[in-house]
Amino acid sequence: MVRNELFPVDIIDNIDFYYVIMDIPGINPQDLEIKGGENYLIIKGRKIKEKFKNYILMERFSGKFLRKVNFPESINIEKAQAEYQNGVLYIKVPKLKNEIFVDTSIKLNIIFRR
Repeated sequence: MVRNELFPVDIIDNIDFYYVIMDIPGINPQDLEIKGGENYLIIKGRKIKEKFKNYILMERFSGKFLRKVNFPESINIEKAQAEYQNGVLYIKVPKLKNEIFVDTSIKLNIIFRR
């Protein structure tokens, strides 16, 4: 099962950029993927359950997640930058200014810092 709208997202509108900030603690770098198009980002991944037995209580999420972020203006996904640090994903997405968008989905490279 894929969970939608699970992790909170902040979106900041700057003059030339959108900033997306998403708390996703405990995600391994290889389990996170970001794609985007003309006016959206799709952030998906999975969080693997820790291998303990005999849980008395289990409230922390594990499994697959997907979050779609829509923007009111076209974005330049080719110039977007993503960084994951201390459980927080930061994405800087330039607005499309006087450019033509080529209708394609692009996967972002993510910089992982500790």
